[in-house]
This record gives sequence, structure tokens and C-alpha cells, in this order.
Amino acid sequence: MLFRKTFRNALATLLGMALALATGAAHAEVNMDALGTAASPVGTNTVSLETLFDTTGRTTTVGGVVYYRVTLTSGDGRVDGQLGARAPGGAAPRSLYLRYGLENMVFARALSDTGAPAAGTVRIPDADDDGTPETGTTNIARLQREFGGTTGEDFVVYKVDAIGTVTEVVAAATVQAFFHNELAMLPNAVGSITQSIHLTLADARTGRDPLRTRTQNYATPARSLGTVVTPRIVTATVASGFTRLSATGSNRIGTLTISAGNTRAPHKNAQDGTTVDTLTHVAQAGNAARGTGSLVTYKGDFSVGLFLSNTTALGADLDCGRATLATVDSQKRLRESLTVAAGNGNTAFCINIPATNGDEIPSGAYTVAVDYQGLTNAAFPPTDFAETTLGAIRRDGTRVQIPYLTTFEGYTQRVVIVNRNRAPVTYSFNFVEEDGTTATPGDMAEGSVGANSTLVLKARDIVSLAGKTRTAATLDVVATSGSVDVATTQVNIDSQGTDTVIYESVAN
Repeated sequence: MLFRKTFRNALATLLGMALALATGAAHAEVNMDALGTAASPVGTNTVSLETLFDTTGRTTTVGGVVYYRVTLTSGDGRVDGQLGARAPGGAAPRSLYLRYGLENMVFARALSDTGAPAAGTVRIPDADDDGTPETGTTNIARLQREFGGTTGEDFVVYKVDAIGTVTEVVAAATVQAFFHNELAMLPNAVGSITQSIHLTLADARTGRDPLRTRTQNYATPARSLGTVVTPRIVTATVASGFTRLSATGSNRIGTLTISAGNTRAPHKNAQDGTTVDTLTHVAQAGNAARGTGSLVTYKGDFSVGLFLSNTTALGADLDCGRATLATVDSQKRLRESLTVAAGNGNTAFCINIPATNGDEIPSGAYTVAVDYQGLTNAAFPPTDFAETTLGAIRRDGTRVQIPYLTTFEGYTQRVVIVNRNRAPVTYSFNFVEEDGTTATPGDMAEGSVGANSTLVLKARDIVSLAGKTRTAATLDVVATSGSVDVATTQVNIDSQGTDTVIYESVAN
């Protein structure tokens, strides 16, 4: 199953790349005579790739090539076009031959053999084009299928005659072809229809020498599901010892947007012609507790704070919500990832730090991935969204790691802080003790450095050590990276030897 899904997803991605944003009107029948303007829309259909099925009855194979059946509403799937030539009746009748040729499509089943005003796949309901459709069996245009129109074929020819009291079928009479449940299309190419009118059956069979011909796109396959990430940066403040965020309440780390369909060119479900506009129209709903359906997975450090995931409708205000995610499992172990059901719309992924928090908020990135579960029998299920950076938590200020700080009586060690800012900056030291050592912050473990000035601190004033005379320290300065320089100098009292180390400041 894994290989099948992976293979299908890869194939669908390749097929859908060029068709991902298909556009065009899709609000009415396909008008063969339309100019393709707002005032005269063609009415082509955009078909959702994710809704093509590969079950029995939903595919047609021709020459080893698989076509997928499309069922639309009778309005969207109907093809209208003027006949384009006269078919006189009465004492001097003349038959015309109407041809429909398909490109990148075939007939999924045989069309009706005949067509009257209210019957048959292909009809001419108003032969004299007077605005009143004909009824009954007289005074009508009769159509008789001559060639093509069977399962797997890509053309059909109908003979057009005027019968009864009809003087003629006028050139302006509209032919209606109800193809909404008759066609199967390729998943990687636009399907088009050519309507032509001919004087002889031989010409109609081959499509040559038409009296009039016109072609319009009928159906465009397109990926309906879109997944977009909008990353953000949340800041933990150095002034709080990185136990608080710069903004109060819930802070949005990033937003995951899942949308289906297209408002400019509504996508159609290939099974019934309904509009695709939500996740469950193209993928199975997720159940995080069972691990089934379409699921979103977040990864990152969840050790400090409460994490929330909340979905709002597209176009609505983003809201972190109140329901927190379970960051520990049933054995009280910290989770490495969090999984929720995928939701249609904007999903805000947020962090909230309780007022009682005393732990440092870790900095780092958070990622998101979406595993979509396609509809049952889907030939081209949605492509999974690979793990992507959703956002990050950063720390403001400048941090310097000092791996060696000593109060040994044989040395005099100093820490030099150079402030290049036009305003004073504050600093604070934190210590990492090794086994057998206790570090107690001294009077100068916290303080400030004047504007455009240098502060020199003795190690003995920064920390008191018991057990051993060395420790590691972290220096945090409330200043932008690059505006502060830090170094240590160590003098051997006996030899007067000097050792100077310049440290790299890291932007949090």
C-alpha cells in the first residue's frame, strides 16, 4: 500500500504541475459559439484530479491508455452550438451530417442512436429557432447516429433531417449534446470538443471539408488541494531570562493553510459534478486518536509552554483557540511530535507561556507535514505535504558561551564587555556547574554597561565557586548581535603570562 500510494502521489504531481491553476468559466453549458469573454463565456469545466476514480465503470482503456469517466451536472456538461447550415425539408429535402470530435477524451459508453427534441443524447429542440421548442413527433429535427459514439471512440456522426411539417432546420438552430455522463478524459491534458457540419457522410466520418467547424475546451484536469505555510518568528526575551515572550498571551508560531478548489474557476467533482470547495471533498477526514485519515504533524521542542492548534475558515480572523495539545504521552514522556486532524482553512500553530513559568524557553524551528489520505478508489489522491519549516522561536539580545571561568588564586581572570550602542545595555551571567562544584552568582553577575563604553569584570566578582575553582558560563546581553564584543583575559600571577580569548556572539 505504501508503494502504491507513493507511486500515485509522484505520478499525480507530475501530471498536475502544468494544470494546477486551471482557470475559466464553469457556471453553465459549454457554448461552442462563445467568444470567451465575460459577456460571452465559453463555460468550460475544471475537473478535480483528486476525484477521478479507477474502479470498474469509472475508467475506459483504449490502446493501453486509461481514460477516467467524468460525471457532471446536465447543465455544466451540456454542449450547445448552432447547427451552422440549413437542412431543408419538404419536397426537396437535404440531409446534413453533424460530427463531434473529441481530443484527449473518449466516450465512456455508447450514445443514443436517435435524437428528438426531448430525447437522445444529441438534440435540436427548436429546429426553426423561433424560441419555442418543438414537441411530439412532427415538425421536428430528427438525428440518426451513423458512425462512432460507442465506448472508447473519440468521435460520433449524426445525420440531421427535417421531418413532419418542418420546412427546414435553420442554420441558427441550437444543437444540444448532453455529454455530462458520457465522456472519459485523460488526467494530464485538456479535453476539447470539435463540432462540425458536413454535406456527405464520408466527409463527416473523417472530419474533412466541413461547412462550419468550431472547437472549445470541455474539461481541464487540475489539482484541487492547495497547502501553504506562512512562517512567523516568536521572540523569547533575554530581559526575562528567556522565560517570557515579547508578546503576551498565545503567540502564533506559524500558519498552515489548506484549501480546496478555486473561487475563480470552481472545480468540479468528477463523480457528480458538485463543486469542490472543502478538504473532505478530495481527501478523507482525519482522526488523530486513531491515526487515520488526513493528518498534520508538528515537530519541535515542546518542553516549555502550552501549544495550541486551531483552524478557522478561509478569510476569517486567525485565532489560536484555547484547546491545548497533549505534549506528553500516557507515560508522561515528552512527545517528539504532535499530530492533529487536517482542517480546511487557516490553522494557527501557537505557543502560550504560563505566568508561573520559570524555565528557559528553548529557541529553534518548528516543522509541519501533512499526510493526506485520498478518497476511496481515488486514482490520483492528494500529494502529501513534505516536512517544512512552519516557524521558529528566537531569543532577542546577544548570547556568549564562556566555557572556562576560574577563580583560582594563581590567576587573575577578567571578562571584558564592549558596548557599541548609543544606550546602556544590561547583562546577566548564568553558570553551568561540573560535578562537585557549586557556583554562586556574585555582585557583578548582573548589571549594565554604559553607552559606547567598556566594562571590565573580575571573575571573582562574577561568581563564587565551592568545591572546584572553575565553571562554564553563559553571558546574555540585551543588545543586538554585533553591537557587543566579549573577551576574557587571564594573567598568571607567578609568570605574568597573559592569555586573551575573544568570543563569538550568537544572535538568538
